[in-house]
Amino acid sequence: MSLNGAISDAIDLELVPIYDDEGKCVCNPDDSSNKTGRGEIRVRHKDASLRVQYYCDPEATAAAVKDGWYYTGDVGEWDLKGKLVIVDRVKNLCELYVDGDSKWVDPSRLELELYAAAPCVKQICLLSDRNKPQMVALLVPSDAEAEVVCHRCGIRLIQMV
Repeated sequence: MSLNGAISDAIDLELVPIYDDEGKCVCNPDDSSNKTGRGEIRVRHKDASLRVQYYCDPEATAAAVKDGWYYTGDVGEWDLKGKLVIVDRVKNLCELYVDGDSKWVDPSRLELELYAAAPCVKQICLLSDRNKPQMVALLVPSDAEAEVVCHRCGIRLIQMV
């Protein structure tokens, strides 16, 4: 990939479906119900003489390289200009069960959206349990928001140095 985001002609690049540990497809870029068109990024060099492998780690190589394709572990999508955007890591996706159905959620994307929408939030962390139908957000309020809430509740803030 070049500095401007263009993909080299020497590289084949595809977005492919993502499967869970049981072989169930959780994200298919070709599925019309997948509004984002997201999938795992896989690449290969058109020159078959080049090989991709992890140094002194044949197990990692076997897990990441299949049929000449290198599976990056990144979740990508194409933007409106046809540029590839890396949006997450496959290992960061988490599964929640809602009304008996499995839903795959991208917590880091939710964190960014919630963080951007809430200027009163200084930090956010989403936590999940696959056996619960919801996630839990751990929030750290901004200093200004903490002061407002403490004042409203009659709590005196002590400045820490």
